[in-house]
Amino acid sequence: SDNNQITSPVLVMKGGTLGCGLNEKTTMVLAAGTTSTIDLPAALGKTEFFGKLTGSGALVLTGAVPWFGFGSATSDATGPVKVSLSKGAVLRISGSKALGTGPLTFAGPDGASVLALIGSNNDTTLPDDLRLETDLAYAQAEGGITLFLKGDISGPGALIRPFAAGDRGTHLLLQGLNNTYSGGTVVKSGFLDVLCSSSLGSGSLTMGGKASPDHVVAFSNITPMTVPNNVVLAGIGEPSGANPSALSEFLVNQDLELSGCVSGTGGLLKTGPQTLTLSGCNTFTGPTRVQAGKLAVSFTASLGRGPIEIADAARILLDYKGTQQVAALSVAGKALPPGTYGSADSLATFKDDKHFAGPGMLTVGTAKLAPTAATLALKAGSKPAPKAPLTLTATINGGSPTGNVVFFAGDKRIGSVPLKGSSATFTTSELAAGWQTLTASYEGDARSLPSRSVPLDVLICGEKGR
Repeated sequence: SDNNQITSPVLVMKGGTLGCGLNEKTTMVLAAGTTSTIDLPAALGKTEFFGKLTGSGALVLTGAVPWFGFGSATSDATGPVKVSLSKGAVLRISGSKALGTGPLTFAGPDGASVLALIGSNNDTTLPDDLRLETDLAYAQAEGGITLFLKGDISGPGALIRPFAAGDRGTHLLLQGLNNTYSGGTVVKSGFLDVLCSSSLGSGSLTMGGKASPDHVVAFSNITPMTVPNNVVLAGIGEPSGANPSALSEFLVNQDLELSGCVSGTGGLLKTGPQTLTLSGCNTFTGPTRVQAGKLAVSFTASLGRGPIEIADAARILLDYKGTQQVAALSVAGKALPPGTYGSADSLATFKDDKHFAGPGMLTVGTAKLAPTAATLALKAGSKPAPKAPLTLTATINGGSPTGNVVFFAGDKRIGSVPLKGSSATFTTSELAAGWQTLTASYEGDARSLPSRSVPLDVLICGEKGR
């Protein structure tokens, strides 16, 4: 019953449901081949179980109890554990072995997120494979500790680290080599440390931004990697720290490339000694601050739309031809006047090899550059089909444009072609069946502004026109 507590030293579960608390010294044995349920009502209030879990049977946690804690350091249960607590209930996992070593599934009822508080005063390792049937929103108990997720993570849910204004550097380390969860990763506090690109699953990565100078929101790659996931720089959306252009940090101690689309109202803070490369079609509107190392920009479309700040010890590689207009530009703490800026390899009016590299330029203010307009069309007679050649023609109107046109399918770059006169023609046979959204991006030059075409939706038909 709700008011009773089992006090015997050993409880053997052979299926069925337990609806009361346990003495903290009770050992729970989960019998092989059975599925047992602990269903605790809200009336029990805060409930904690520090006894040992052992056995190979399955365990399901349900109920509306507001706080359900597990804290044994000796549990060795190997069966699967499913967490399906009611909305608002919090699961506390106090140590690496609190729930044994079997696979963990988080599946809130009716699609509700599961709330969990993980860790104590020490680093915590969850060796289990995790399945996210619904979102897992978790907090870490103490600043400065690390939560290691060593197993593979699967399922349609998201992994969410909510906003915590006082977070000064908790770490979440994703070590799974084959993570396939598709709901995305949301980090609004602390460090996200990633072993390899496949550790991030297939969903988008959302970074929440720094609420204060001491608050930490940072991505850190442990090995050199290319991240194909789309990235959202969301800024701070909580009422306690509203700042839609807040910066999210990318601590780059190993070379890192973001090849997906980077969007959102937030900004990007690049730290660390190695190179961060932006190679996707990026639309984020917050500032880009290069504090250390090098930021490489593959195309004009890869640079965000906000102001650019380059510290005295940092550098930006503009690895494109032409120019990109920016809202504002500062170097070594000094705001620069209108004009074109770049390295000695560029056509810029103001050349600075200490802070710039590559052939590209940044244009500040209303420099006298001709506006352009890009249009994209299928070549007459083209028949969209998988593995069949499809020819696209981009036309750049306005001024006397030179340079390159980059073609995209969605956010993925599919080719780059130099202009011949005012047009560029590109042929591909690599588009998959289904609807494809194609665009052309003109990079600009010393006299012409960059431009981007209106998206062109093309249906690539499968076999027999399907």
